[in-house]
Amino acid sequence: MLRIQLRTFSKAFRRGVSILAIAALYACSGTTDISSESQSDTTSSTASSSSVAPVSSVTASSTPASFADADNDGVPDNGQDTCLGTASQDRLLVDAAGCSAFQRGKASYTQEACAACHGADGSGGTFPPINNHSCPKKNIDCGNITKLAAYIGPEMPSGGGCDDKNGSTCATDVATFMVRAFAPGGSSVDSDGDGVSDNLDQCVSPADAEVGPTGCPVGVNPLASIAPITPQMRLTQYEFLGTIKKAFGVTELKETTLPSDTQDASKIFWNNADDNSDDFASLIAAIGVISEGLAASLEGRCNWKANTRQCFNQHLSHPLKTLHRAESVPEADAKMIVKVMNDAFNAGAAQKLALIAAISTMLADERFIYKMENGQENTSDLTDNEFAVRLAYLLTDLPPNQEVLDNPYNVEAHTQNMLSSDEYHEVVWQFVAQMFNLPLEQPPQEVSLSIEPLMGDQCNTTPQCQAHFKDIGAQSYDCAGSASDSSVCLCDGDECNSKIPAGAAKINASAYEETRRFVRHVFSESNAPISALFSANYSFINAELAAHYGVPAPVNDWDKVVFPDSAQRRGILTHASYLIASGGHKRNKNTIFRGKVVFERLFCQKMPNAGDADITAPITDRAAAPGCKGCHAIVDPIGRIFDLYDDEGKIFPGGAIEQGEVLGDVDITGAYDTAPELALQIAQSKTVSDCFTKNLYRFALGRDPVVSDQQSFELMRDTVEGDQTFNELMSAFTASDSFRKIYVKSKQTSCPAP
Repeated sequence: MLRIQLRTFSKAFRRGVSILAIAALYACSGTTDISSESQSDTTSSTASSSSVAPVSSVTASSTPASFADADNDGVPDNGQDTCLGTASQDRLLVDAAGCSAFQRGKASYTQEACAACHGADGSGGTFPPINNHSCPKKNIDCGNITKLAAYIGPEMPSGGGCDDKNGSTCATDVATFMVRAFAPGGSSVDSDGDGVSDNLDQCVSPADAEVGPTGCPVGVNPLASIAPITPQMRLTQYEFLGTIKKAFGVTELKETTLPSDTQDASKIFWNNADDNSDDFASLIAAIGVISEGLAASLEGRCNWKANTRQCFNQHLSHPLKTLHRAESVPEADAKMIVKVMNDAFNAGAAQKLALIAAISTMLADERFIYKMENGQENTSDLTDNEFAVRLAYLLTDLPPNQEVLDNPYNVEAHTQNMLSSDEYHEVVWQFVAQMFNLPLEQPPQEVSLSIEPLMGDQCNTTPQCQAHFKDIGAQSYDCAGSASDSSVCLCDGDECNSKIPAGAAKINASAYEETRRFVRHVFSESNAPISALFSANYSFINAELAAHYGVPAPVNDWDKVVFPDSAQRRGILTHASYLIASGGHKRNKNTIFRGKVVFERLFCQKMPNAGDADITAPITDRAAAPGCKGCHAIVDPIGRIFDLYDDEGKIFPGGAIEQGEVLGDVDITGAYDTAPELALQIAQSKTVSDCFTKNLYRFALGRDPVVSDQQSFELMRDTVEGDQTFNELMSAFTASDSFRKIYVKSKQTSCPAP
């Protein structure tokens, strides 16, 4: 299990830290190994899920806000009914969560790897087809629920596990789904009457709704019908350092290098949600450096050798409690840290070195390094402490204070307090910056060149470029077309880039500041709707950016400026920061990168795999070439909508030379003459609202929303669409069922080899 692996990982941290801090620092080779005593007796085991674990079997909220019952199955929609749209013939046969055998079976069919092996519609895959009530090679009646369930129990998925034992109805549920959904001639069941059979339908829709082949509104991607898995996330660098500062009451720490943060599965957010790091050495080294700085500040505050326990109580007990995000320090933990110090003193260590050993041990604990979540016993609910920790880190990147720990479910009051904090403004910036691939920190205003700059097209003759591009010809990256006599061409062995270092760096810094101020205004300080992020015809600029944008300078730097239509500026997608971050590749190639951000991060579409295509080969038309067109035929037209802007986000003197277009399964398809025109449509797009909400799940929970999140997800999406503020969205999200839950993996979900 994931959480067991993490605990093993952290135990190795402790052992390494003990060796580093106690043995290496003051060469006491015989020091007692304390790692076996450092595992707290209070560590809880991984929460288990039921044997069936259908995605619909989510614990119901105890206080539903409404008693509406749209599918008339006797289970209120808000907070209790996790299977909306129950077919009329099943309404008297639902469980406490509002799910029928057919709905549970449909969820389990996907979750238990049945779909991966036999196809979503039963037409076959790695294993034979099982539709049309036919089960080749098996002497069973696949049109009879009882007989089919009797076979599924001991055999399916491969090796068994989906049975009707110990209160589970998994086998009967899956059999019910198969008999009805895979009937001869196709499914005869269309519960919501939208024209898409239930075995393929992934959304509950009104009968007159315009839906796509998945039964979902056009442009809206259905939530996956799989079991949610909550990742065990390591603290990010920002959280790691911020927690230490708060614990020890300091504003600065000794500078060091921490292990890199990793991205979530979407490859958008750097939240360590997909973290499998085994970088022991750099973490132990960083802990040693930080501990040395903290020990220096604490060394003279107490006679640590003579009064070790008393000094711990006065100076280390509170930091340890904060590091562990606990209401109090267990006696076993206090004794462990005191023992580390006493062992060090017995080995001849001075006070500072003994303190380094103690603090290093505190920082190497998995209860500090990870956001430990196991949930309440026999439920999918977080414990009170886990909820408090999740809430505080989401909104402030810091551990909860005592008031939140004491009363974690006073959510509305805690959330409102945190929304007014400076730390929250930083969290909002991280969300937006990572979503749009912007720099998290302000770029330097000056650039030091690591290689000697060359003028004009001389870049083509450098050994770096000729070696790197020898197979496709350096002329493909000719700087002559974009470099003037006053600019320099930098060839770093990867690509030739024409830049004006000082000017470009200065604009980078100003562009960053503009977008930070704009995001803070729209999302944190004003009553602007979320859509204003894309549609606002104003921003906050200085004289430098005003000249860059070709508009009059504000009276004071960073005043609010309303752009005239001629400026071609509307919302974040026309900010210089975004255009620079997705630029820098020259005009033709910028279309790829700018289109890719919109395609993946605003439409939540996935780039196809290039397969065996030679992406280094010269081509005349990447939107038509085999192996390339799958991406470029969709992405490039989107990127061409931004053709007006150069690498630094400045308007090309000759204007745009190409028209752009949005294609694909989105609700704003069509040709666009300008980026502001696209921005206005994005602000009203259901596709973008849907994707924006998914990105919030990814950022906050480290996972995509799935069907069991449907009710919470739709509430969040409605908030995004309903001209409400980002603060209102965050308040609703922290009070949602999705935010209070934890899910662990316990079943096979992939198809074994036949």
